[in-house]
Amino acid sequence: MLFLACLAAWREKKGLAQRRQGAKEGLFIWGERKRGGGAFRAGVLSAGRLLGILALLFALEGALFVSLLGIGNVPGKADAVVVFAGAAKRIQAGWDLVRSGAAPKIAVSPALPAQLSAYAQRFGPLPPDAVLPEPRARTTFENALLCREIIRDHGLKRVILVTSAYHAPRSYLLLKALTWGSGVDIALHAVTDGSPSVPAYVFRNRKILYNEMLKLWGSLAEGAVYALRGKLPADNPKMLWISRSLREILLCAASPDH
Repeated sequence: MLFLACLAAWREKKGLAQRRQGAKEGLFIWGERKRGGGAFRAGVLSAGRLLGILALLFALEGALFVSLLGIGNVPGKADAVVVFAGAAKRIQAGWDLVRSGAAPKIAVSPALPAQLSAYAQRFGPLPPDAVLPEPRARTTFENALLCREIIRDHGLKRVILVTSAYHAPRSYLLLKALTWGSGVDIALHAVTDGSPSVPAYVFRNRKILYNEMLKLWGSLAEGAVYALRGKLPADNPKMLWISRSLREILLCAASPDH
């Protein structure tokens, strides 16, 4: 009997120990899950904050873009007209400014000699020394970079930048940044699609403006690479491939008509 009583007591004690061990393991697992859940929630909150910051930056960039569309600007007189080439309307606007006496010189970036001759035939002849050639640019950053060289080499103090309204903010910011501290004044002359107001223009061209806002960051990255390495990203096939891939992923399908 005593043996049976001891055996029962031992089994009860062993069961109690097992239950205590199970409780400890349960508390450990619960604690681990709690810590894991806390880390997950912290990650979600961090991602949410990051998305919020990006959304705020994008909204501020959008407001800046709308303020720099240049629609309705009267540029006045200048030393030269600088056209960032694209649609024919841009070239015509720049040509008309020179022919009207707004500036004695014009640089079209980029334009080969044959293209300049075609412009003269289409929009009217200019004095032989009125055209400042720039045939090399391949991107908007290169437009600004190479036109900065023209501005510096010819001692220009005030230029009229001509481009499409949707392209004006990025073009202006890049040219302004590259001529910072030189005392050069940049006036905008925007080519539009005939929209009756700025809100109407923004709504009609919202996809193109979205693309331009993203492209600004690409242009800034292009400038950073040039500042660090002294080389243009368009000369590097790998970087060119990366740029094209990102464009295919991020940009909307939109075709401007001006």
